[in-house]
Amino acid sequence: MVWIIIPLSILLAICIFIIYNLYKKLIVAEAVTSSYFNYLDSVSRIIEFIDNKVEELDKTDSFKSDDEIGFFFNEIKKLNSLLSDFTLKK
Repeated sequence: MVWIIIPLSILLAICIFIIYNLYKKLIVAEAVTSSYFNYLDSVSRIIEFIDNKVEELDKTDSFKSDDEIGFFFNEIKKLNSLLSDFTLKK
């Protein structure tokens, strides 16, 4: 009977040690994920702010000309539409 209890006790201690180490790694991973989410949230707010400003400028139609400024503004609108795909969905 003692020969069964000793190996099972050792196995239990090993399992507890493994679970504790995995739990510590999980806590670190959650902290990293939380910081990444906060960073992505701030980037998302910046993209939304830029989108609103570009739409506000586009309403005046002052950049519709065919010169370099109009071309540059159209390229900014294209980049802004690409960036809008990276905003966080709420």
